[in-house]
Amino acid sequence: MSMYGIDISQHNGDIDLTPYKKQFVIIRAGWGTVTDTYFKKNVEKCEKLGIPYGIYWYSYARTVDAVKLESAACLKVISGTSPSVGVWFDMEDADGWKARNGWQKTKTNVSAICNTFCAAIEKAGYYAGIYASYSWFTGSGAVIDCPKYDHWVAHYHTNNGTRSGDYSSMGSIHQYTSKPLDKNYMYGDLSRYAVTKNTASGSKKKAASTADYGYDNLVFGMHHLNITQLGTLIDGQKHLSHPNAALDLAGSDQKVDFYYAKSRMKCIGQWKPGYGTYFFTYVDPDGNYTKMHLADGTDKYVVLAMTHSSQQYVKSVVNKIYEVGSPVYEEGGLGKNGAHTHGNHIHLEIATVDSVADMPKTKAWDQAVGCYRMRHEANPVNCFFILDGFTTVVSTNGAKFKHVSSVKNIKAADAADKEETVYFKPVKLGANVRSAPVNGKVLVTIPKGAKAKVLGFTGAFASDGYEWAKVEYNGTTGYSQLDMKYYVLES
Repeated sequence: MSMYGIDISQHNGDIDLTPYKKQFVIIRAGWGTVTDTYFKKNVEKCEKLGIPYGIYWYSYARTVDAVKLESAACLKVISGTSPSVGVWFDMEDADGWKARNGWQKTKTNVSAICNTFCAAIEKAGYYAGIYASYSWFTGSGAVIDCPKYDHWVAHYHTNNGTRSGDYSSMGSIHQYTSKPLDKNYMYGDLSRYAVTKNTASGSKKKAASTADYGYDNLVFGMHHLNITQLGTLIDGQKHLSHPNAALDLAGSDQKVDFYYAKSRMKCIGQWKPGYGTYFFTYVDPDGNYTKMHLADGTDKYVVLAMTHSSQQYVKSVVNKIYEVGSPVYEEGGLGKNGAHTHGNHIHLEIATVDSVADMPKTKAWDQAVGCYRMRHEANPVNCFFILDGFTTVVSTNGAKFKHVSSVKNIKAADAADKEETVYFKPVKLGANVRSAPVNGKVLVTIPKGAKAKVLGFTGAFASDGYEWAKVEYNGTTGYSQLDMKYYVLES
């Protein structure tokens, strides 16, 4: 099903996304090597409202070596997010800065830059694509030849706020106006970005498979980990109302909090009519049950039981599939037949099994003293990972959880890959290394032909009109001007 959407950045300020609940949003994460100041806030808004979102990164890279630093910066910023509309490389020169600074706008150079960025994004487990103007993709002035990756095509026509033309043969998204803000039209549906992309031959290829990454890490799905009570089977203490392996989760304690799908989830049942307990599991893009990688190192099928939702903002629906980033359950204070419990929270239990045949058995709870206990119940501490950048730890009540930086369970061979080192090399004159950009004290001079290790970019342009690189040369760390007429970046 086709749908409309918008793309936003810090230039849009603290935008209200409520009017776009039935659309998609693509959020700028940064530019160059600088983070967009509203990125995290905009992601949180989308997740709270259940809006599918994508991410884009505006590039100032003029070479393949420079774009490697941008892709590394992008991956660091977006770690902990779960975009369901892909991650896009914004290849343009809107302010003319690249053209003024020696950029070679040739099909060979531009395509190589695009391919390098997208390959890094795809390797990290995301769906990758390229944003650019219509004329960059086709016609005599085309400079992007990257058939492996999806295209997001900007073509405004009269730019009067209405959509015209069909660009589905060029890409999956058409940006058709910038008035009153950037608006887009998606051809097809979200499944394209979650699972597959079109290759040059038109065949379908998985963006990430269990052969490449293993099963997804079982990531805890709330923005705040705030455990107000543990079950007896977790801490060994006697809890009359929780003699099982349950967690009571109070969220931020400031508002109604939600449990989000960090991998695709499905609601597979309700305990009984009138009860607020719903069961959830994890599924693949075709809706088939899939195993998850647990904190204890095993791979199991997982069933989550969550109780007490007031169903005010998020209504859990049996047999509904929840895409990544969607809220699946809300905390509340409702118990049996609408009776109120103490405090606004989610009562969570987890069961793990080795076969799909055993999954229905987990919903047949055994009655224990003061509660019902799931069959095949597991200790949540041995199951959940805490995703850095997504969950803030308020209180674990003594429980010790493992942390991860990605939902993707990247195997040891991939995780051990070392980042390629990039070097700054003067080619016409020696280059000064200053204590600060522009007017900082000269600390050392890099001779022509010598190399200094690049530690990062300042990202923003300094008062002299140039971007600066933070470099290290012979033990001295400082900043050098990136004027590509005189210096190059090499790996």
